[in-house]
Amino acid sequence: MGSQDSAVETQRPRRGLTVLPSLGAFVVSAGLFLVHAAFFFPLHLDDPYITFRYGRNLARGDGLVWNVGEAPVEGFTSHAWVVLSALAEASGAPPLLVAKLAGLAAGLLVLALLAFGTRRLLPDASDRLAAALLVATSTSFVSMSVSGMENVAFAAAASLLIPLLGPWDAPDAAGQVSPRRAALAGLLSGLLVTIRPEGHVFVVVLLGALAVAARRTRERKPLLAAGVAACAVLVPFHAFRLATFGSLVPLTYLAKHTGEPLPERVVSGLRWLGERGGPLLPVFFLALLASLSLLRGRAARASAALLVVFPVYAVAVGGDSAAFPGARLLLPALPFAAALAVAAVRRVTGGGARAAAFSGLLLSCFALAQVPHAISLRRGLALDRRTGAATEPSRAAFDHLAELLDPRPLRLSAYLALATPPGERIALPWAGRVPYETGLATVDMLGLNDAHIARLPKVDRGVDVKYDPDYVLSRRPWYVCENFVLGRVPVTALARLSDDQLARLGAFRAGQRALLRSPLLARDYEVDDGIPNSAGGSITCFRRREPAR
Repeated sequence: MGSQDSAVETQRPRRGLTVLPSLGAFVVSAGLFLVHAAFFFPLHLDDPYITFRYGRNLARGDGLVWNVGEAPVEGFTSHAWVVLSALAEASGAPPLLVAKLAGLAAGLLVLALLAFGTRRLLPDASDRLAAALLVATSTSFVSMSVSGMENVAFAAAASLLIPLLGPWDAPDAAGQVSPRRAALAGLLSGLLVTIRPEGHVFVVVLLGALAVAARRTRERKPLLAAGVAACAVLVPFHAFRLATFGSLVPLTYLAKHTGEPLPERVVSGLRWLGERGGPLLPVFFLALLASLSLLRGRAARASAALLVVFPVYAVAVGGDSAAFPGARLLLPALPFAAALAVAAVRRVTGGGARAAAFSGLLLSCFALAQVPHAISLRRGLALDRRTGAATEPSRAAFDHLAELLDPRPLRLSAYLALATPPGERIALPWAGRVPYETGLATVDMLGLNDAHIARLPKVDRGVDVKYDPDYVLSRRPWYVCENFVLGRVPVTALARLSDDQLARLGAFRAGQRALLRSPLLARDYEVDDGIPNSAGGSITCFRRREPAR
């Protein structure tokens, strides 16, 4: 007994020691990630406030509505993020702070999964470190983790599938997934749909990979278990959406990605993929090489599908709005791509010091490719919004944290909230912060939260270009605000200006020019010169004239 006990005692430290390399990979990559995130922590996007508005209405018992008292609309992308916002609102916590902390935690979770969950694919800890560092140096990934949006949380939840997909480099018969494990993967893939609609991709890819395995092994229990588990989430979730909103297609998708001929949409998508996704594409290519040519397992095949589907999806929908930094549409596949790209380098070079050198070269090239985007994004965050002076990254991060802990409305929000009479509504092309802070009934002029505008055809190419000025003015908002610089041009003279002249005033889209030329605008509205303008004088608000008494 004594000899057996001593043998057990000598084995325990060894098991513990196997965790240390993974822990080291996580600590190093997490440290770089947090330093990187500090530079972009002041990032302040408008779109998270759309979710916060729905979350506040939900927390107050008004339901999933954009305007209190109106019918529910699905003008948000993530049901899970709305619930998180509602919990923050109900607890009194600042929702943007909660969302940013959740994004940072999700980013750390991705790094932990790469460090601890890819040991079968990357046995060497240095390779796991390289994969984690690829993610930690991605400007797209890091900036979205502090944006207040759900994209990195979605990528983190998707990354939980990495250890559940099955073998990376073994035939299906040699690495069968148990029904219990398959059910867990199916449940997780179903839950992904509640975070973002692209979660359906993971459901299809998972069931497809298990279907191929079932055909080869004639063992269908894993496929059935995963399918039942996924349906246990998807069926009630979509039944709820259909009963609540009357449609399974969210307004956000209709407003951004429909109403444009497919060829034009593809051209816009290819341009976006080249400009925003360029730094990620070499990593995706190496990962695709590994999953198609160098590995034989089910996880590799599933990852190959993801690496193809997400870029194709981004192109098919016409890319993304210029308001979002980086290539957020590709982020769900980035953790898979990072692990497989390093695996490709390891397999091609044969391992050892040569593989480590090439992995370091890959990481260096990838990091250098991030520099232009990082500089551009950081330059936009480096100015103090009150003074216009440049600020140090550390000071900017602490100042932003203070703002998050004690949020105060924009001067424009405070002005509109006081100047708009009770019962009146406003019309804005920014559906986020100002509608959230004012709490006023709002006509979303770009249609993200308006069923009529969302279903219109596009007149201009791109995202966030749908517009119907006649419809907006027919709803008689008290204020109509836009990104115009009218100067001394009177409202009654706008209809006589050419397209080029209106463009110089800030009306770059056809819908904006139609608004300025509308006889309803000239007849019923005047410019409110008292509007506080903190955006370089680039905002004009038209106020409805009161009838003569």
